[in-house]
Amino acid sequence: MNKEREREMLDKGQIVEIPASSAIYKRTPPTFHSKNEELRWLASPYHYDLFDGILIGGHQGVENYHLGQRKHLNISGMPKPLYIIAIDKSEQRIFVGAGRNHPGLFSTVFFFPNSNIHWGSHEALKAVKTDNGIKTEILTEELATRGIAADAYLYDEGLYLECSKKQSISLYNKNLKIILLHDGLLYAEIYHLY
Repeated sequence: MNKEREREMLDKGQIVEIPASSAIYKRTPPTFHSKNEELRWLASPYHYDLFDGILIGGHQGVENYHLGQRKHLNISGMPKPLYIIAIDKSEQRIFVGAGRNHPGLFSTVFFFPNSNIHWGSHEALKAVKTDNGIKTEILTEELATRGIAADAYLYDEGLYLECSKKQSISLYNKNLKIILLHDGLLYAEIYHLY
């Protein structure tokens, strides 16, 4: 690695590759006493550290990157394309995984705090707390004609969306429109978190 690249890693930030075989992805779920506890655990992001992977490069600041991003990492010579699986703003560190099927790229449960949700004319829906889930369809600009099926769970801290299939963590980068099937069709918008 040349001196300029080393200086960049120290001055701005580091790019760390997390292997798909990492023990981080083999966590055992605890016993849950409520659906809320289960969702909170499933939605909690993986916590990566510099020593969980391999330091492979540097970057010019985390503000230039987003979850799921593949291009513009300026890392070449890798056998598989790299995707951003986490961003640690406080440490100025980007964590990447190799290949489009890397386990760090996907989740089945997504959490959105109340501050990121706009209920439109359906503010009353915020008061509907349930452990049963509300059938939901998630729409993004890319998925305008077909949505993602999910169950929505509303709690005091915010909204959990539990998808029937694993979805890309890049959902956190998008403004989402959700259609909740509760006493007729209801609609809400979620503004991206990252």
